[in-house]
Amino acid sequence: MSPVQSQDRPEVKCRQVEGEVRCSLDLQANFDAKLLEKLRSGFVNRLVYRVYIRRTADDEPVALAALRLVEVYELWDEEYYVYQNDRSGEKTTSRSATKVVELLSVFDDMTIVDGLPPGRYYADVILEVNPIGDKEEAAIRSWIARSRGADRTFTSGDRSLFGTFVSLFVNIRPGAAERAFRARTPAFVVGGKP
Repeated sequence: MSPVQSQDRPEVKCRQVEGEVRCSLDLQANFDAKLLEKLRSGFVNRLVYRVYIRRTADDEPVALAALRLVEVYELWDEEYYVYQNDRSGEKTTSRSATKVVELLSVFDDMTIVDGLPPGRYYADVILEVNPIGDKEEAAIRSWIARSRGADRTFTSGDRSLFGTFVSLFVNIRPGAAERAFRARTPAFVVGGKP
């Protein structure tokens, strides 16, 4: 699992529009050949975006917007499916790798927060590819746990032998992700000149 990588020149811009803070993200530069190969694997990939609005004075977060996307490449149909994991359940399909990267990494004028007090802020953007949450961690740990009963076998449902073997290669770190990227915007002003 790789550490958070910072983008040198973030393509993240925020502005105030009638009391709302809106951000546009373009993180296509993070989608390298290795990540493209992962997207085309046929396995389900989860991408989680978090956009924190922070005060420049003390770096404290004052607002958070999150977006979760699910991507899978259907090997039989040779088509990418991107699901927006919110109440809309929106699904988009494409046969183009370039288009799917755009669907997963470019967002225009997203409303992050409405009604911030006047001041100077910046946006801190984190993209995680396949993050491990508490539920996933618990499931993995139970799967690779050693058996407590001597009479259980692999064929009777005890997967501890295989789990023990896998545990030699898997280092579970809660809160980790397969890949993570971070970008930060320049400071912007809300509500005139503070």
